[in-house]
Amino acid sequence: MKTTLLILTLVLGTSLTAEARVEREGGATKVSKGSGTNIGGGNIGSEYLATWCRGQTSLLRNFRDKARLKLDNTGDYNIANKILTDGIIQALQSGNNAKDTFLHKSLTRGLTISNHLGATLGGNTERKAMAANHILNSYYDFMIETVAKNLDLNGKIPFMDADSENMDQRAARFEENFVIYASTQLDWILNTLVKEVRLGDRVQTVPVGDARSVIKVALTLSAATASDLDESLWNYRFSCAISDLQILNETLKTYDQGNKEMFEDEKQALTYTASEIKRISKTLRLQESCQ
Repeated sequence: MKTTLLILTLVLGTSLTAEARVEREGGATKVSKGSGTNIGGGNIGSEYLATWCRGQTSLLRNFRDKARLKLDNTGDYNIANKILTDGIIQALQSGNNAKDTFLHKSLTRGLTISNHLGATLGGNTERKAMAANHILNSYYDFMIETVAKNLDLNGKIPFMDADSENMDQRAARFEENFVIYASTQLDWILNTLVKEVRLGDRVQTVPVGDARSVIKVALTLSAATASDLDESLWNYRFSCAISDLQILNETLKTYDQGNKEMFEDEKQALTYTASEIKRISKTLRLQESCQ
């Protein structure tokens, strides 16, 4: 994978100037094409964003540990879920100047997931509350270890203060990280929320927790991932993946609203969802979606 990305950087690094326009604004350099992605971060520097990411990572760890301790002491999943949701809200409150980070995107999506799961509503059944707790805990781990640490602090942020001399190669690396973030969100669903179980000669997809909850998460992240890819300077290369994600999202939205024409039950919906996410994620890892 690293070799593939390095080759991609070297090949596309020299061609991005044809796709992107380099601008100088007040000493900051950015690449723009339509919405595009921003190298230089506008008026916000990489040092500020790195400090913000580290601070929010620490805050998220504290809320995650607090929720787990409360659950151990009380066995109340609803209270633990409220603590986890409050942690996301608090992290977002300080993020007005950090919207260029992947962590800020993930926090926003985490709050949407919590709302869709009804994680803070009273009166949830124990099964529903347990499923929401598993998802939120797993998403916390994803935000802390994968998004903030690997994609922001060790990936995107170091390339935000690019100088004009190295802009082409840095812009290519910057966009690689953008696409990696998109595919990583999908991989998180496959790696933590579903598993494959062999029953005789058949392999069946089952949820880790509750199928309806997994479908709601996929509903959120399929739309978000399509949006991420569409914002990339390389969006023309991923037009098929964007279209596939939008179709998946519309299909799940229709089912979630009660239409049973596509699927007879949650088992069929979950199998379709996992299969589509697996296929789309594979094409993104290969850095090509239209073949």
